[in-house]
Amino acid sequence: MSEPLPLSHNRNEPHLVESGTDGPVAPTEAWLCAKHAADETEPRQEQVSRLSQDLVSRMVIDQAVGVVMALGRLGAEQAWAVLIEVCQRTDLNRRRFAELLTAWAPTGELNLGIRIALEEAIRRQHTRSDGQS
Repeated sequence: MSEPLPLSHNRNEPHLVESGTDGPVAPTEAWLCAKHAADETEPRQEQVSRLSQDLVSRMVIDQAVGVVMALGRLGAEQAWAVLIEVCQRTDLNRRRFAELLTAWAPTGELNLGIRIALEEAIRRQHTRSDGQS
């Protein structure tokens, strides 16, 4: 009757030690594939999470551009320029400003400083487009 095969001392690399031999037995191909898959799972989950957050950010920013387009009667490029200008003047990142702007559309609540910066940026876009005509 053969003895059970003990695991090696390194838990991260579980090589089996075969009875009657002096060294470890190489891990099976299936074990290596399973270990590789487990090692890859966490980075992939992080990547999926990051991509999901990026997609949500992009959707909120696109909605905010639409709000600026409707509010200022501007084209998409002009509305994007307004969004960038307001973010720079108010020291908000794009996603946060977009969240505030899209929340303002149905509620009517927007910080006065942000609202003034938004109105001024829209006015400047109209001045620029009137000067180019």
